[in-house]
Amino acid sequence: MLIDFPRTSTFLLQIQKPANPWEFYIATQLVERLDPSIHHLYIHFYSAHFFQNGSILVGELYNYGTLLVSVIRLHSGTSVSFLEC
Repeated sequence: MLIDFPRTSTFLLQIQKPANPWEFYIATQLVERLDPSIHHLYIHFYSAHFFQNGSILVGELYNYGTLLVSVIRLHSGTSVSFLEC
């Protein structure tokens, strides 16, 4: 698979062990369900590759980083909530 990334983007290869499709599914649902004006706040995955012993997610990293980092920051109060942005 060949992906043409913009030169100004920061890319992410997220390796998960064991494989877990949850984050990829949730991130794609965010893209579909949330207003495009806030897409720059969270990660956008271009693809996911699942294997028996792990997975690799390919995407662009945005202001709040991965979905897990965003949730941890929001829960611990160390970041502005999505609704306040």
